[in-house]
Amino acid sequence: MTKIKLPQNIEIKQRHEALEIISGFETKNKYDILDNHQQNILFAYEESGFLWRWFMKRQRKLQVHIVDLEKKDLITIKRDWYFLKPKHEILDENGHVLGKIIQEKIHFIRIKYHIYDAHNQFLFTCEYNLKDFKKFKLKDPKFSYRIAKDGQTLATITRKYGLKQIAISTISDANNLFVDFMDVKDEKKKKLILAAAFALDLHVWER
Repeated sequence: MTKIKLPQNIEIKQRHEALEIISGFETKNKYDILDNHQQNILFAYEESGFLWRWFMKRQRKLQVHIVDLEKKDLITIKRDWYFLKPKHEILDENGHVLGKIIQEKIHFIRIKYHIYDAHNQFLFTCEYNLKDFKKFKLKDPKFSYRIAKDGQTLATITRKYGLKQIAISTISDANNLFVDFMDVKDEKKKKLILAAAFALDLHVWER
């Protein structure tokens, strides 16, 4: 059994695939997961079919495996093909359901997920409201999704836009995400929040 305690701050760095940059063709996503000392603690990779990526793009059926340094599964994210509202099933290292991440409604000014535990009990929302755009600063461009419950922010998932990231985003959809678990200590909840970061990357920021 894989036993890893997630640090309170994580960076998810998507690898830049040469084929995608040159051709524009969507390749299988791969990620390095770093702690706040820039040390690799985990890896993640997408599992999907060629035809799904070619025809369905961001709406494709896929799995994302988050693995330790010995390539043993820690978290698996399963998503079926979707039209408007993606649904994700999250599995633990033993293949047991850890929870679900579901976009419940279509909103004009925001994207909002609901996160549930293994017993379908509501835990958090994951949301970015376009009203927060007024807080956007050119000196430190970033967008943060809030993991919240009862109006209280419990964790954040942030995409930062430096000049390097902006330049790369014109030729590839590779992203750098930062997860701050803040006061969340429960490992199962942290795994679900980490899974939510990948759900966002593959839905919101995927081309």
